[in-house]
Amino acid sequence: MIKGITKKKYAAFSIDVEAFSDTGCISRLEGGAGDWDDMLDGLDRYMDMLDAHGIRATMFALASTVQSDGVAERLRRYISRGHCVALHGLRHTALDAMDVRRFREETALAKEILEKELGITVRGYRAPFFSLDNEKLEILREMGFCYDSSRMEYTGAQHNGRLDVSDFDEVMHGVFKKDGFMEIGVTCEKLFGFTVPISGGGYIRLCGPGWGAVRSMIGHYAKRENCYVFYLHPFEMSDRVPPCPDGLCRRDRYYLRHGLRSYAAKIEAIIKVLARAGFEFVTFDELSASLSPAMC
Repeated sequence: MIKGITKKKYAAFSIDVEAFSDTGCISRLEGGAGDWDDMLDGLDRYMDMLDAHGIRATMFALASTVQSDGVAERLRRYISRGHCVALHGLRHTALDAMDVRRFREETALAKEILEKELGITVRGYRAPFFSLDNEKLEILREMGFCYDSSRMEYTGAQHNGRLDVSDFDEVMHGVFKKDGFMEIGVTCEKLFGFTVPISGGGYIRLCGPGWGAVRSMIGHYAKRENCYVFYLHPFEMSDRVPPCPDGLCRRDRYYLRHGLRSYAAKIEAIIKVLARAGFEFVTFDELSASLSPAMC
């Protein structure tokens, strides 16, 4: 049951700060992305777009990426412009096969790296591939995190749908609270009994001729609901075409290259839809603090 504690409507935009070589289909290849760089120019393009709209975003950063040359300085520059940073893990590794002890150790180390490199307090977390389960969610709560954003209701991808929030209170659409801790899920919509992701990533980029229908779906959602969460990856906003190393199947090549040129225009359209519907654009830290001020 939704316990309405606010009549406001919030939109939280985010980006997973990771190198191109961390992309799932690339990381599985022997040799990865070869000599290609991290394609983090896409981060710059995305953040500049949001700055032009006065939108403060949340960067869920891998500690391994933050330690790369120049990345910490880049993130500190965005922090000074009002954006915030949360944790995406130590490395871009699915958590399915990771035991609790290793998860605790890696998360503590990654949090320490971000706080030392960026001079911030890390309050939030998003698991690589949305692969968090309830046992590891409890670890985050024990470690003092204020919120997590690993819940993806859509279960069509390999690692999604592992979080059970049945013992949480739903305080906004897709946002759940338990003992002050917030689970901020990425946005999905129901269509003819199916769960459809409308929250960004490849789900928006790859929709192709179906974009008009998806945009209409987001419009109806924005009129009816009170929270929208968007995410993407740096390579999706890069000005360069991602490489397709030998060994990639046709599906993976399609995933990496389809819809890149039109993605920025789709994001602009989503921003306009949300603004017209009266959404306030906030960071995840701000959203969590507004709904659970005693916790954060």
